[in-house]
Amino acid sequence: MAVGKSAGSAQSRYQRLSAGASSVELASWEDADAEELWRTVTAIVAAGDAVTLGRTRDGGALSLVILSGDDRIRRYARGEDEVRELLREIRVTLEATD
Repeated sequence: MAVGKSAGSAQSRYQRLSAGASSVELASWEDADAEELWRTVTAIVAAGDAVTLGRTRDGGALSLVILSGDDRIRRYARGEDEVRELLREIRVTLEATD
């Protein structure tokens, strides 16, 4: 666990994020607004966490995993609108916990 973090802090920090994924056309991380993605990734890192971007095993959704100490917060998005909303939601959540 990272220095200065209490157990469960990541779960409480990110608990307001939606689970994501509905039946819409699948997006690609390449389709995400580069500035929006950069701002979100840097906000996560500034909070002392890490992030991985990928695709689900079955290829049905994009995945974003926030690594915070021993916690893994997984979120999924399928369409460009869901990707945009997920990135915005993460930033708003982090701003609210500052």
